[in-house]
Amino acid sequence: MDDTNAHQVDAIRFAVLRRLAPGLRHRLMGELQSLQFSAELAVRLIDAGAEDAKIDGAVRQMEPLTRSAIAACSTLIEWLRPDDRATTTLGEAVPQCLRIAGDDWSLRGIETASDVRTGDVRVAKAALRELVVTALLVLTDAQPGALDVSVEAERAGSEIVLRLRAKPGQRASPLPNLARAGHLGDGDLSTLAAAHGIACSCERDIVTLRLHEIIDAASPDGPVTAEGRPA
Repeated sequence: MDDTNAHQVDAIRFAVLRRLAPGLRHRLMGELQSLQFSAELAVRLIDAGAEDAKIDGAVRQMEPLTRSAIAACSTLIEWLRPDDRATTTLGEAVPQCLRIAGDDWSLRGIETASDVRTGDVRVAKAALRELVVTALLVLTDAQPGALDVSVEAERAGSEIVLRLRAKPGQRASPLPNLARAGHLGDGDLSTLAAAHGIACSCERDIVTLRLHEIIDAASPDGPVTAEGRPA
């Protein structure tokens, strides 16, 4: 990749991150506020000389809230500095991508469905997350109003064929169509896919990605690159 293409890829990634920032911030602050409220309750109970059982309950409530806050922080850090060596399954990652890209979808009348039939096949995590989230933003930017968004995936030899669709929904959007900053288009998605070495085709209402299966380095096939090719 030459300097011009590298700068273009970085610019698109910044635009995607800028679009995701409000939702990531909202989730992180929500988790931290819940933890704060729980800690404040425990302090008030201690100061009031409450029964040990009540104090114990308030303190124990903080443990799952702490784990949830850590998970939110990890999600944010993964977007700021992804690990190119990490892998994931589509069953694990697709729901996360829908949640990240769809922070405001309930207000826009956008509903989702997924049908992932790839089992425990693993793919490059950074590439999958970036391309799926960007594809979802591209599809929902292309059409105003309520939408039905679907994600389907199946195995085809050593590849995973991932199809994302968006079609008008038969319902009214709760909010009027609002202008969105940082509109993303097919060209942006194609540029990111090329940077990852992944085949991508874009139409107005459907995106198809062909992902590479990651073979574990300890397997007979030997080590592979982040894109799933032999090292």
